[in-house]
Amino acid sequence: MSLEQLCVEIEDRSSEQAAAQIKAAEDAAKRIVEAAKASAQAILEAARDEARAFSEAEGRERMAAARLEASRAMGEARDEAVRQCVAAAWEFYRAMPRRAGYGVRLRSWAKKALEELDTPGAVLRANHADLNILRSAGFKVAASPIECSGGVRAETRDGRIAVDYTLEALFERKREDLLHQIHQQLFSAEDETASLDFGAETKQSRASGGKKAKAKKKSRK
Repeated sequence: MSLEQLCVEIEDRSSEQAAAQIKAAEDAAKRIVEAAKASAQAILEAARDEARAFSEAEGRERMAAARLEASRAMGEARDEAVRQCVAAAWEFYRAMPRRAGYGVRLRSWAKKALEELDTPGAVLRANHADLNILRSAGFKVAASPIECSGGVRAETRDGRIAVDYTLEALFERKREDLLHQIHQQLFSAEDETASLDFGAETKQSRASGGKKAKAKKKSRK
């Protein structure tokens, strides 16, 4: 399942808008990761060259520091890439009230929320625009709106128990699936384990460091 398909699954409807918006976010995120990968590789190469000028022990220390810096840079880039994809998915999802068929979906959520709450005197809460839709459909709604992008929340009269079908709550329920899908889309197993061959760099730096140390010993003789 692609990332855009997962976003469509959240809304349970097909949309070319979702595909275009999420694809753009994926492309941007991949560029972030590729740029970070190139930067991290440059850090390692610079450290390897620098390590040749030092003893074997000093070279190992410098390579260890470089690997740590490169790993940190890659981690930050991956976090930013994921953040951008999640943000793009949310921007698409939160715009649902502007798309056709939203009123039908809102009324369906209201009915489900009331059925799940199953409490006499329950009241529906929503933002200002959605309160009007629900009121016109004959639902019992609260007098004042709540802050949300859309959807509805059913509450007991005292407000102590609620069933939340706001867009924020619905999106949050899919967040783990979304994060898993994003990682699958952006980071292959190869990217996670071998995108930067730290081990090869280490062996090479040790070999270089060892040769340098031997050369120093010979020069002293």
